[in-house]
Amino acid sequence: MTVVGKPTRGRKETVNVVGRLCENNDQFARDRRLPVVAVGNLIAIHNAGAHAYAMGHNYNNRLRSAEFLITRSGALKKIRRAETIRDLFRTTIRR
Repeated sequence: MTVVGKPTRGRKETVNVVGRLCENNDQFARDRRLPVVAVGNLIAIHNAGAHAYAMGHNYNNRLRSAEFLITRSGALKKIRRAETIRDLFRTTIRR
């Protein structure tokens, strides 16, 4: 886990990285040493593998985020777009 654009050396703080849900299991890291972050910083979760989109859900009507891949050359490639409200309701049956 890294903070995009921040040096890995320098001032760090111990943080918990959590999601938006009010659930005790919506956590990505506990007591992790990371560079000091600010609102708007991006955090990259490396080697997510099967724990990315496949484990995603729409609990509390939360939309799934876009997914990106860092290639071997270091390029950032979008591999899945973010969900929209339309996507969320696409499977709803109207009566």
